[in-house]
Amino acid sequence: YISDQQLKSAFIEGFNYQFKTHKFEILAPHFVHWIIELLEQNYDKETLQKGWFTVKTTLDLEAQREAERLLSNIQSDRQLYGASNKSMVYLDSTNGDVLSYVGSVDYFNEEIEWQNDMVRKPRQVWSTMKPFTYSYGFMNLPITEDTPMFDIPSNFGGDTPNNADDKFMWLVPLKNALAFSRNIPAIKMFLAAGWEAAIKPFLQKLWMTSIKDTTEYGYPLTLWAGEISML
Repeated sequence: YISDQQLKSAFIEGFNYQFKTHKFEILAPHFVHWIIELLEQNYDKETLQKGWFTVKTTLDLEAQREAERLLSNIQSDRQLYGASNKSMVYLDSTNGDVLSYVGSVDYFNEEIEWQNDMVRKPRQVWSTMKPFTYSYGFMNLPITEDTPMFDIPSNFGGDTPNNADDKFMWLVPLKNALAFSRNIPAIKMFLAAGWEAAIKPFLQKLWMTSIKDTTEYGYPLTLWAGEISML
């Protein structure tokens, strides 16, 4: 029914043919699996599989769809940073309710490790940790936001860390040291506040349970070393 040339063309085109992948209907997949895991902590699987009860969650489907839409285009991030995926969680800041939860831009795309839930995956938070160190220091030391501190080249146990911009601001009030995310004053605050023995329990009380007692972070804990999930 076809010519030799048509057979040849069809055979060649077949090498690059992409079959459609099967997708099952599921809304907010990473959020759903998280809820299932939470339920499994309180109910046995047999009870859950019976499906006789309704689970009500805080997720706002409209906010969820908007979050998925905003994260769907990753071309600019791929060009700038080589990124292949995105994640996002949106909380009600008054009560902690989860309104949208996107663990990956495409739950069905194997090439971007689709089912790897980056909302719950612990990652280094870098300078996000500094305000917590300062908070503990302000609560427990005789200092204020106007207390001056030197941002100068310093030696900490043989280490000579730098600031991100390779510059030093010399004598600055703590409020400026924090606002400009200076590394040296943050390390000094970490030391003055009591080092890991004081900071670790404080962070753990704030639900940063991935900060482990068994891990010795040193001063990098206040700069980048602690791994925390988005939740």
